[in-house]
Order: sequence, then structure tokens, then C-alpha cells
Amino acid sequence: MMLWFARNFEFLISAAAFTLMLVTISANVLCRYFFSYALPFAEELAYLGFDYAVFFGASLLYREHGLIAVTVFVDRLSQGIRHYVLLFNFLVLTLANAYLCYLGWILSQGSWVRRSAYIEYPYFFINIAPTIAFGLMAIYSARFFLKTLFGGVGEDAGISEAESPDAT
Repeated sequence: MMLWFARNFEFLISAAAFTLMLVTISANVLCRYFFSYALPFAEELAYLGFDYAVFFGASLLYREHGLIAVTVFVDRLSQGIRHYVLLFNFLVLTLANAYLCYLGWILSQGSWVRRSAYIEYPYFFINIAPTIAFGLMAIYSARFFLKTLFGGVGEDAGISEAESPDAT
């Protein structure tokens, strides 16, 4: 059970956040339509749900190689050169995501004093989502780098045609 949660926690957080956003917005629309009354907390909860759904969803897609990539030039390179290009790519992504995680942490630390308008929760809970997501993407990038480094020239960490959901 714990292993299943560890493999799917990004999906669970993203799905729960998306559900929170969807239910909040729907309830607010229905209340405004039928009762001419807007829920004052709806915008804050919807934004919180949006924040977690986007960042944890992006982290999940990054881990699964589900983000869009333009590889037309890399695919035309020889296997040896392609291997080094992928190593460089994953190294740069590791460093960039680690730096973005660091910046997110700096932003999060200073956001305990600022509170949301109606619910008054600290903005820390908004700013920590990208911090965690970029931290996870830094870990995944490092894992992809190591897999490409030790996998040899013929194997890289990218998704292959055979693993693609569109492949038949």
C-alpha cells in the first residue's frame, strides 16, 4: 500500500486539487445562479487547487516523459553524439530544476506573513507547491542523467517508440 502511494502520490495530489478546484468553482456558479450569492472563499480555494493540480501534474508528466518535446534534431544525430547531448540535457535540467526549487524555497520561507484575503491561510501553502514540484523534477532529472550515463550509448532515459502509448 505504501509503495503504491509512493508511486502515485503526485497523481493523487493533482487529482484531489483538481477536484477541489472543480467543486469550488461549480458550487460558486450554482450559488450565483440560483441564489444570487457568490461564495466569498471560492476564488481562493479554486486558485489553491489550480496551483497544486498544475505543479504536481507537471511533475508527474515529467517523470513519465509525458511532456511535449521537440527531438527532430537530436534524433538525427549518431548514437554516440546523441548520448552526450542527452547527458548534457539531463545535467542542465537537474541544475535548473534544483535552482528553481531553491528559489521556491526562498519565496516560501518569506510567505508565512502574507495571508489570503478571506480564508487567511498563509501564502506558504501556495508557494510550496512549485518548490516541491521542482525538487521532484530535479530528482527525476538526476535519475534520468544517471540512467543515461550508466545505460550506455544505445540506451537513454527518454521514452522509446515501443513504450509510447500510441505505438501498436
